[in-house]
Amino acid sequence: MRTDRDARGVPMRAHGVATPLRAGDVHENGLPDEPGPCVILSKEQFMTRPVTLALTMAMWAAAAAMALAAAPLPAKAQAPADATATQSSINQGVTVKVTPKATGPAGSRWEFDVVLDTHSSDLDDDLVQSASLLTDDGRILKPTGWAGAPAGGHHREGVLAFDGPAPRPATIELRIARPGEAAARTFRWQL
Repeated sequence: MRTDRDARGVPMRAHGVATPLRAGDVHENGLPDEPGPCVILSKEQFMTRPVTLALTMAMWAAAAAMALAAAPLPAKAQAPADATATQSSINQGVTVKVTPKATGPAGSRWEFDVVLDTHSSDLDDDLVQSASLLTDDGRILKPTGWAGAPAGGHHREGVLAFDGPAPRPATIELRIARPGEAAARTFRWQL
């Protein structure tokens, strides 16, 4: 059955009445480089065509890759870094960078340079209250002090201090729990 189109391009059948096309209907495709009739396929027929199926799967894969690329970066470091490596975490528009400054013998003062940066809100973190240092044998240490910029503003930098654990651990993890964030920022180092 031949179909014509109205001014909007809607397929029309006899007597100029616009009616939807159904699977199996034949109509003129109207493309100048591909003259002749075209068959309307059902969803099942469409999905069983090898090329169509491959293209559909490729589009889904591309959409998934773009979604993963747009996902926020995890707050955790994936593997322990060496004892002096700077690590950073970006979440909710706030960057936290931590560098071990002094992780000497057991019982000595351990220090970490901490930098917080944002362009969206004031940095009101109380790092002495919200930070903790975990050792590979399960000990949890609280900071003994913060020497640096006070709460507020968009840039804070300072030194977070701890009493060094005895015996000296092989791996440490610094956790900083930030207001409004579901999970603590986690930074790990191999000593």
